[in-house]
Amino acid sequence: MAPWTADQLDRAIEAAPREDVISAAAAAVRDGRLTHEEAAFTLMVLVGAGAETTTSLIGIAIGLLADRGELQDELAADTAKVPAFVEEVLRFESPFRYHPLRPLAL
Repeated sequence: MAPWTADQLDRAIEAAPREDVISAAAAAVRDGRLTHEEAAFTLMVLVGAGAETTTSLIGIAIGLLADRGELQDELAADTAKVPAFVEEVLRFESPFRYHPLRPLAL
């Protein structure tokens, strides 16, 4: 288990509830729906997944900008367009395109 996620979970367990994923995990521990280890591991997986998708998105965006100098110039001239560019990169070239679904074994 990652020490950072366990520490964040411990802080959230003792703090006033907020509307975020760490607080939701802390509530699940307090209610007995998850053990401390389960909640900390889940948070660790979420952090890792978020880092992986963000890294992939950045790589894809850099590749698109490297291939299209006119797009670089357009975004540099009007930085207000950057959020729309990021949205379009996600739509056009998603970091995760191939996620096979497997039926659950019952």
